[in-house]
Amino acid sequence: MNYFETEQDNIRFFCDKLGILKDALPAKVYESGLDGKPTLRYFVDKFPLFLASPFSGAPPVVTLSYVDSGFATSSHFVAHLAAYQGLFRQLKTFRFLYIAAKDAYFQTAQERFRSLVKRPLESDISGEILRYFHIRAKWERHEYVVPITEDLEFLKEARRRFKGDPFGGLFERWKTGKITEHEVRLQFSQLNPVRTVFFNTFLVQSQVYRSLK
Repeated sequence: MNYFETEQDNIRFFCDKLGILKDALPAKVYESGLDGKPTLRYFVDKFPLFLASPFSGAPPVVTLSYVDSGFATSSHFVAHLAAYQGLFRQLKTFRFLYIAAKDAYFQTAQERFRSLVKRPLESDISGEILRYFHIRAKWERHEYVVPITEDLEFLKEARRRFKGDPFGGLFERWKTGKITEHEVRLQFSQLNPVRTVFFNTFLVQSQVYRSLK
């Protein structure tokens, strides 16, 4: 198992070895107290990142992780996934490891990950676009009397993914019946690369858990 321990280790691996653009890496801007110039830092969460096999006998893949502190809400995990979306989309295969001291957190985390990451990346992008169109249309028609969390989280992420043209114009044409769902699928059915995304959980004892935080 190969671990990447520093920010520069991560940047060298993803940019130099895998050829991923630096703009796709999770980053945060910090204001400098010396010269006033902002500093861009990458992988500031410092969660474990390494190469490991997703299951016995399989070759090692990039393994990213999230350590649940036990105090943050599920929205913190959603924000973390959003920060990594650019990198997720650049990887053909990867594994995500959810680390916590209580297995009660695992089901919700898996559902969030499946909805926001795994399903969009592994499915036909045309299906994701049409799902976005349907949820957006319902939202604009004020049909969500009782908010559906999964739909609203998907809508928020989809607005970011499918921002601007051609999606905006295509949505208006679809909404007014000027283009069919079949025609939408034909436009985007060839754009989705083959990806495999793994999700695993890891339960740690309190002593080990403290060392991971």
